[in-house]
Amino acid sequence: MSDDDIRDRFQMLKSSNGSVSHNLLKSRACETCYQTGNRGTPFGIEFFYFGDGVWEPQDKDDPTGCIGCGWYDFAKWRDELNSCVKKAGS
Repeated sequence: MSDDDIRDRFQMLKSSNGSVSHNLLKSRACETCYQTGNRGTPFGIEFFYFGDGVWEPQDKDDPTGCIGCGWYDFAKWRDELNSCVKKAGS
C-alpha cells in the first residue's frame, strides 16, 4: 500500500506526546467494532454524525460502513459534533 492509500484507508491520528498513542486507541476500537459490530465511542462520547452505534457494512472490507464514527474520520466527527453543540446552545 502506498502512503496515500494508508492515510485514506486508516485515517491516522496525530502522534501523541509519548503517552498513550491515539492511533493505538483507534486501532483497538476498530478491531472491537470489526469483531462485535458495535461502533466505538471516542473518549466515551456517544455521537455518530451518520448512522448509529451499530456497524452494519455490506462488506467488512468496505470502509464506507465506518462513516459517521469518530474513530474513522476524527476531524469530520469533531466538526459535526461542534456544529451540533452550537445549534443546541442557540
